[in-house]
Amino acid sequence: MACLHARLLNDCIDQQYGYYSHFKIEYRALSLMNDLRERHCSRPVDKIYGMLGLLRHTGKAMHIVPDYRKSVAEVYTETVRELIRSDQSLSVLLYVDHRPGDFQSSADQFPSWVPRWDRPLDFMHDPHYMFLNGSGAAAGIPATVKETSEPEGHSSSVLSVKGIMIGTIVETAPGFTPRPDDDRVCENPMEVLTGMELLFEHAKPSQASVSWDSQAAIAMTVCAAHEDRGNPTEFDSRAGYILFKDRVQQGLKVPDFYDIDEKARSSPAGEASKFQRDTIQTCLNRKAFVTGKGYIGLGPRFLKPGDVVAVLYGLEVPAILRPVDSHYLFLGEAYVYGIMDGEAVENREAWGLSEEWFEMW
Repeated sequence: MACLHARLLNDCIDQQYGYYSHFKIEYRALSLMNDLRERHCSRPVDKIYGMLGLLRHTGKAMHIVPDYRKSVAEVYTETVRELIRSDQSLSVLLYVDHRPGDFQSSADQFPSWVPRWDRPLDFMHDPHYMFLNGSGAAAGIPATVKETSEPEGHSSSVLSVKGIMIGTIVETAPGFTPRPDDDRVCENPMEVLTGMELLFEHAKPSQASVSWDSQAAIAMTVCAAHEDRGNPTEFDSRAGYILFKDRVQQGLKVPDFYDIDEKARSSPAGEASKFQRDTIQTCLNRKAFVTGKGYIGLGPRFLKPGDVVAVLYGLEVPAILRPVDSHYLFLGEAYVYGIMDGEAVENREAWGLSEEWFEMW
């Protein structure tokens, strides 16, 4: 049985006082499962089986019967399907983080849409989670999943979900790479930001309003509209972006946000520092991209031209998918400026976007 440090876990899942008590029920379970990636166990399947009883304390009961004859991939895949079924949500996909070598070997039995709870977190190479505000790209539409008839031996590897095709990625630019001694810091942030600016400079979706502000679009994208106090306005993001650039161009040091006195965080230096913090946290190990229709965004560092952007029903953020023959690989979540609050769903027909089934392996 897994060495789960029961006392710590019970503190975490206590509904009244625990760390996860302020999360939505579906995220209490997912966050707890993700945190346990750092815990050791003799059998990776016990990252799931060892949690079944404890998860009831989070308000989440999973209909999974332990079966040690199954492989790790089978157990994790079964768990993802159960989470999607019970929540009518694809939120579990937000915990997928691919590593170099994934998809390279036919011996890899894990579908691309299944989180690897058997691997510890690696903040030097994995992107930080996007803590997003807003109503969600799918406008609250629950996950729509259909049963598929797969070839023999692939019965559990395919997930077919409904959503909206946004477009194909045509150009990319690298994001920030963490400094070896500190995963919160990167070298030459202005140089990387300039590369993103050049990429985004002439991009503009055809349905964007005539008041399109490229600086606001860039500012909101590179920090994924992250804001401690709620949704930032485009004006606030643009102001932080300009203050940050001004300080760098004048040769002034941008202080670390956590080193600034709380009262000084609303000063120009504080706003520049906050923009720097949010941008680095968001862009670490991610790539900037532009689609053929002019959408700009941030996605997994593995993305490349030819990958597609989609809004999947039941997922709060857009997804990056890789077409492979007649199906897709799920690469990860994305921030796409202009469609984060359900705009693509609400304007699908007016914008000429197609609703499709996405078969992911």
